[in-house]
Amino acid sequence: MAPIRARPDVLIDALGAYLLAAAALRPVERMRIRAAGISATDPHARLPLPLARDEIRYLGTTFNDLLQRLQDALERERQFVSDAGHELRTPLAS
Repeated sequence: MAPIRARPDVLIDALGAYLLAAAALRPVERMRIRAAGISATDPHARLPLPLARDEIRYLGTTFNDLLQRLQDALERERQFVSDAGHELRTPLAS
């Protein structure tokens, strides 16, 4: 049985595929890191969007829209609590 030899063209193709995949997933990793750091104490935080108009950008835009809706709801809740607290502290005018 003959020994298996590594073919240089296959190795080069594999390396190229790896580098291409790594470059394609880099924006996803940046978005993942930023998403992990978002909390209620920083409601203005948004995910970084890649320049390319592709599915990754559309996903990031969708998440940023969701974050905006959550921020709006949080601000409405804070305003409601503030208004309710004011109404409860202020006696009714007779």
